[in-house]
Amino acid sequence: NHDSWNDWGRYPPCTLTDMLTRYLDISSPPSQELLNILSSQAVKTEEKFKIKRLVNVRKFEVLDIKIKANTRIFDEWKNDGKPTILDVLKQFSSIQLTPAFLISQLPLLLPRYYSISSSLDAAPGEIHVTADVLEYQTPDGIKHQGVCSNWLNNLEIGEEIYCNVRKAPLFHLPNDQSVPIIMVGPGTGIAPFRGFWMQRKADIEHELTSRNKRNHSFGEMYLYFGCHNTTADNIYRDEIRQCEKEKILTKCFFAFSREPGIKKTYVQDLIKRNGRDIYKMIVKENGHFYICGSIQMASDVKKMLRHVIQSWGKKSESQVDEYIDKMKDENRLHEDIFGIAVKKLKERTKTAELKQNRTPRMSFFKET
Repeated sequence: NHDSWNDWGRYPPCTLTDMLTRYLDISSPPSQELLNILSSQAVKTEEKFKIKRLVNVRKFEVLDIKIKANTRIFDEWKNDGKPTILDVLKQFSSIQLTPAFLISQLPLLLPRYYSISSSLDAAPGEIHVTADVLEYQTPDGIKHQGVCSNWLNNLEIGEEIYCNVRKAPLFHLPNDQSVPIIMVGPGTGIAPFRGFWMQRKADIEHELTSRNKRNHSFGEMYLYFGCHNTTADNIYRDEIRQCEKEKILTKCFFAFSREPGIKKTYVQDLIKRNGRDIYKMIVKENGHFYICGSIQMASDVKKMLRHVIQSWGKKSESQVDEYIDKMKDENRLHEDIFGIAVKKLKERTKTAELKQNRTPRMSFFKET
């Protein structure tokens, strides 16, 4: 009786095709919670048993056999093959699912956030995005593609997309333009810093236009950029060189991890090498330090920053802790870290669904 149906509120009324292509996450490995539910839908006892081994519970019973499971088994299974829900259904073919099960149990496809790599003053009415088209092959030979990056890559010029802009109130150029800034961004972590140097160039040009001379109040701007090699992914090389030539960027340091004939180098290695200058800019001149990129990279860079402050400032561990806290309090240590926002959004989404059986509206920017 359709008259007795109620709006669930999880997504707007749409076809099953729309649900699977626009609203539900069918590309990420299923969680242990979902696997536990899927095990109940398996007809074959052997497959039910195998799925249960992947579930992170202390004890469960299958045919009166008690088995202790741990996350290692699940993590190996998830990381080795990156299996999607379709892969799981192929691997355990006796699982019998209905459309109602899929639309109620599959997780929602979360928005993918990209750092804006442009400045409105330099490019009015435009938003630039720096994205890596994600494609990789797992050890089992299966090829995978990033959801959003490949979707964006296949769009035709002029097509409209669903997106929204989320503010980052603590990640911006200093209000005092005279202080030095250090920007660390390997790979696509360079994205917000392109916006920074575009804004700095626009500010300098404005000063030249308004006063007919350069205002020397602009602080030094150093960029530490890491990539594989000079030809493959040094995407803004020419733009960076021009900014150095025009004195927009004071200096750019490149770290190449796969450059033929050159020792593997990462951005934290360059920070250590230039420790004295970094200590002067950050500690003595109250400069700002920016990091954009992966969680692991950010952790390594912050450890090296601590090392620089401790060694060149001859400070104790506790004194370094105090100074890092001081930088955070003064908003001089800025981080734009990949992965954290999605993790927090997953937690908020799950909480909201449990409380209200609803989720917040999401953009159509998505990436695996």
